[in-house]
Amino acid sequence: SSGINAEYGGCSRTQPYFGIIIGTIGGIIVKCSSKALHRYTIDDVVDAIPVHLFCGTWSALSAPFFVDTIRDGNGRLISCGILTGCDEGWRQLGSNALVLLLTYLYILAIIGPLSFGLRYIRVLRVDVEAERKGVDLVEFEGPAYSTKHKASRKKRHAHPVNSEEMIV
Repeated sequence: SSGINAEYGGCSRTQPYFGIIIGTIGGIIVKCSSKALHRYTIDDVVDAIPVHLFCGTWSALSAPFFVDTIRDGNGRLISCGILTGCDEGWRQLGSNALVLLLTYLYILAIIGPLSFGLRYIRVLRVDVEAERKGVDLVEFEGPAYSTKHKASRKKRHAHPVNSEEMIV
């Protein structure tokens, strides 16, 4: 899915071979950013941040490089990419970067105070004991996985992380 997400920014105006390059780089970005989040103990169990934030950013920034030169019926330039020999792509890259910056600032202004407020009143996490026992057992009074997967479940949870160390 990361390759598909990476290609969204320019999917209607890039050649398939450029799509392969964009998707491959997107996959690498997702893998590396996911490892970084784990290293810094940022809790993202479904890897939404690597796929949507980091790969989505790559999607917006990669499009101006790989877009084909496209003209309308009158010969006027509609779009073109930096790697296809067009200076118009640099202007598009600047526009995309500006939109990304404004989007991130908007998100921080709205979600930042909301997240810190919810964290302050302690509604974003379960308590440490529930986390150690397993939320499925504490909240739903039963295991989320069948017993035949018990060995793999133990392996996944061999090093439980203290919820006080996690960044929300």
